[in-house]
Amino acid sequence: MHLKKNRKIYLVMGFTDMRKQINGLAQIAEAKKPKKLLSGNYFLFYQRWREWFYL
Repeated sequence: MHLKKNRKIYLVMGFTDMRKQINGLAQIAEAKKPKKLLSGNYFLFYQRWREWFYL
């Protein structure tokens, strides 16, 4: 995975249900950081046991 250098990575605090699709994750990210969702930045979601994550 190649990340762009001029982008920010936001860690979404709390545990995320990884069964959610992209729309559910987008709703969580928008609730945490309004107006940042379509900015091209990255959001990092953790599973409960921190074995998996989505970026």
